[in-house]
Amino acid sequence: MVLSPPEGSLKSVFLGMFGAMMLKHQPPIHSPSTWQRAGYEVHLYTRAEVPRYLYSFTPLLYATLRHLRTQVVDTPVFLFYLVEKATSRVVGLVHITQVGPAAYSPVRAPIGGLQGSLYVPDEGWRFLLDCVEAWARSQQMQSLTLTTAPAAYAPGLFQKLDQIYTQQNYQVVEECLSHHIPVATPGVATPGVTTPDLVAQLAPAERRRLRKCRRAGFRAQLWQQPDVAVVYGFIENSRRAKGYPFSMSEADFHRLLNQLPQEVLVFTVRDGSTLVSLTVAIRVSPMILYNFCPADHPDYRTYSPTVMLTEALYRYAWQHGMTLLDLGTSADHLGAPKPGLIRFKERLGGVASSKKTYWKELR
Repeated sequence: MVLSPPEGSLKSVFLGMFGAMMLKHQPPIHSPSTWQRAGYEVHLYTRAEVPRYLYSFTPLLYATLRHLRTQVVDTPVFLFYLVEKATSRVVGLVHITQVGPAAYSPVRAPIGGLQGSLYVPDEGWRFLLDCVEAWARSQQMQSLTLTTAPAAYAPGLFQKLDQIYTQQNYQVVEECLSHHIPVATPGVATPGVTTPDLVAQLAPAERRRLRKCRRAGFRAQLWQQPDVAVVYGFIENSRRAKGYPFSMSEADFHRLLNQLPQEVLVFTVRDGSTLVSLTVAIRVSPMILYNFCPADHPDYRTYSPTVMLTEALYRYAWQHGMTLLDLGTSADHLGAPKPGLIRFKERLGGVASSKKTYWKELR
C-alpha cells in the first residue's frame, strides 16, 4: 500500500555525477516526504537542499544536480529516490517536472524516466512508480510522460523496465531508432568490435570520404577552452541552412558548456584556421559519449567532414575506456524520421536500438 505523503515543505537532493560513489560511510537520510514498503523507502525532494547519498549505480549525467543547475526552469522540479533500507543506498530514481496539468521526465534533457540498478526487484520499481503516481494525483496532475534512454545504454535494464511500464499500464506513445557505435575497450574483447580503429567499421563510401578529408589536409581534434559564442553561432548557422532551428537557447548553451567543462566537450574539423565541422559531445556516463549536435560548414559538405569528426569522437572514447559512442536519434525538428540520416549512421558503423517514450493517464 502506498502511503500519502506527509505535509510539509519539500527538499531537494542530488550529488554530482561521480562524487557520491566515493563516500565511505553514510547515515540514514530522512526526507520530509517519505513512503515505505517492505525493504524500501521513496524520498521526495526539490532542488533546495542536497543530502549526500550513496548510490548502488552511477546515475547518468542528466540525473545529477550539477546538470539540473545548468537549467533555468520556471516550473518546479521534483526528485524521487528509491532507497534500500538495509544499506541506505539509492538503488533507483526518477526526476519529474510539471507543465500545466501534466508531469514529465526528463527535465530539459534527452533522457529521463527510471534509472537505477539492474538488481532492483520488480516490486521495488513498481513501488517507486506507485509513489510518483500517487503524489502526482495529489497535485492534480492528469498524466505522466517518461522519455527513456536507448536500449543500448543498459539492455538488461531496458528490457526489465519496459515490462514494468507495461505492467503499470503505461502506453508507448513514441518509439524511434537510436544509433550507436560499439567502442573497443583496450585489452578487453568487445562484442561486435574487432579493432579499435573506426575505419574498419566504416562502409567503403565513408572510407573514401575520410581519405578525401585527409588528402585535403583537414585536422580533427578536441577544442580546449572553446569560444562558446563561436560554437553556438556555427551550430545555429548550420541548422538554419538546413531549414530547421537549433532548439537550445544561447543562454542555456553557455551555461551547459561553462558549468560542465569536463563532461561537455567540443570537437572540431579544421581546414587550416577555417572551421569545417564541429560537434558538442557529452560524457553521459564514464562509459558513454553522446554526439549531441554535429554541424558543418555548407561550403564543405561535399567532403562529408562528419566522418572525420566521428573518427575523432571514437578515438577519444577508446582512449578514455568508454564502450559506446551514441549517435542519437534520426528525426527532424518535428519528430519525423530522416531515412537518409539513418542510412548515413549505419554506414558509419552505427547499430540501431530502440528509444521509447511512455505515457499514462492518471485517474
